[in-house]
Formats: sequence, structure tokens, C-alpha cells
Amino acid sequence: MKAINYRKKTAKELRTDLDSKQGELATIRFDVKTGKDKNSAGIIKIKKDIARIKTVINENSYMKDMAKSDKIDNTKKDLKL
Repeated sequence: MKAINYRKKTAKELRTDLDSKQGELATIRFDVKTGKDKNSAGIIKIKKDIARIKTVINENSYMKDMAKSDKIDNTKKDLKL
């Protein structure tokens, strides 16, 4: 899934997706190590999805912090979200 789609989700949904992807990653790693699955490319895709989700979570927390300190107007121009 693309980051644009993750940005539309709430924080709770993002946490749920993150937990789900981390579980998938553990399962695929186990299957590859035990020889049940030969496709290790799935690991890379899931790791990228996890990174996207974590990035969106961090962006959201950064924007909330900036909104609290009233500096959002100055930094919003710098961020290309």
C-alpha cells in the first residue's frame, strides 16, 4: 500500500496495520528459514510497508507537536506531505 493511503487512516488503524504487518513478517521469515516458502521477496515488501506506516505515524506526531507550539504555519511550507 502506498503512503498516501496510510495517511488517510487514523492512528489506531495505523497501529493495527503495523501489528498485522509485523506478524506477517515474522511468519514469512519463519517459513523461509524452515524451507516452507522459497519466496523471500515478500520480506522486502512487508519491511517497506512497515517503514511506510512508521513514517506516517511519526509525521502525524510531529504535526501534532508543531500544532501545539503554534509553529505549524512556518514549517508547513517546508514539509511536502
